[in-house]
Amino acid sequence: LNYDFSNAYTIERLEKIQGAGFATKLTPSDIGSLGSQVQFGHCVAVGNGKIAVGVPYADEGATTNRGAVYVYNTDGTGETKITTSQYSGVSIQFGETVTIGSNKILVGSGAKVAFLYDLDGTNEVVIDPQVNAVTSHFSIDALSTKIYGDKIYIGDSNASNDIRSQVGQVYIYNLSDASLIRILRASNTYDLDADEGTYGCSIDVNQNILVVGAGGSASGTGRVYTYDLNGDREQIIEGSDSIPGDLFGSKVAIDSGRIIVGTPYWHPDRNTLGISGGGGVYSYNFKGKDEIFFRQSNMSNPEELGDLFGFNSNLISGDGKIYVGARHYSDNKGTVYSYSPTGKDEYNFLPSDASNGDQFGYSLGYDDGCLVVGSRYDNNINGSVYIYKTNAPSGKVLNHSSSSSPGTIN
Repeated sequence: LNYDFSNAYTIERLEKIQGAGFATKLTPSDIGSLGSQVQFGHCVAVGNGKIAVGVPYADEGATTNRGAVYVYNTDGTGETKITTSQYSGVSIQFGETVTIGSNKILVGSGAKVAFLYDLDGTNEVVIDPQVNAVTSHFSIDALSTKIYGDKIYIGDSNASNDIRSQVGQVYIYNLSDASLIRILRASNTYDLDADEGTYGCSIDVNQNILVVGAGGSASGTGRVYTYDLNGDREQIIEGSDSIPGDLFGSKVAIDSGRIIVGTPYWHPDRNTLGISGGGGVYSYNFKGKDEIFFRQSNMSNPEELGDLFGFNSNLISGDGKIYVGARHYSDNKGTVYSYSPTGKDEYNFLPSDASNGDQFGYSLGYDDGCLVVGSRYDNNINGSVYIYKTNAPSGKVLNHSSSSSPGTIN
């Protein structure tokens, strides 16, 4: 190890610190009226100086799982609650997904329609694709919605074509009036294996590139597709060693000229033993070349059980860092890992008040030095959200607490 440890600040950043770093822990002010299965932090988003937290299992009045979204400033102040008057009295699980961009908040729902708001929760616009709500996944898959520039992108990983179901597609809308621009489908839809669809299960849009994940299922290896912002110039990326069951492409992200791809069931012996493992992450340049593979070195569960590294809504990037959640880490306490876009400089952390079953890292959001982590089962299933400031020179979590519990040097 050749590293200059003369700077104490740098040494502190290199510690594996449990619980050192969170500036604010959030729970909604009306938590007592939201029912017994709240899961505050089911999904989170950060942007335009705001944090949005989806709570799809919140009860509203006499309606179970009606759902709500809470909006805060990035320091945790200024709570605003957003609900909808649409579908009155129906359990629509409003808040299945949230995303923020271009001074708007986009909310997904179990009704398979999306809702667009100003940052203060006003001026509601309903985006209805008029699909079969029984089979559609429109706006409900984690990290399948995005606002970028003057467009809205919404995935539906279970959409059907004339041949079969679960092919998937992505809707592109104008932000100004929510009018439909295009329904985007993979060019090789008709060539996909029967269970290799789910196109649109995860999307990211940044640096003028659209990336669409098609994670597949137990019998499909999964793929990733890239486009320009209008959905043209398609390019297909496949993992060099992907096999059925890896779920390559189930989560995607973009940062520093790299495309980041989650493969949550990767296992070193999966070719011969056929078992799922702790997961891994691939990194590519924008041409789909220069493949780099990495996975967590600090794994708590046996390989065949895994920590669910990079699963669900927990693969986020920004400002030269990749953040990956592992919600089953250490008896389901959960943890969050950070890396450079090429998989270097691993660092993982969890709060000092974490308990078994919290699933810290279930959801992640990042923007402009603010990392938000959902812990959906914290506080007896009520859930909570942690706000971290990460704009240190190292990009790691700043220590805002009065004390820390240093572990091994990484």
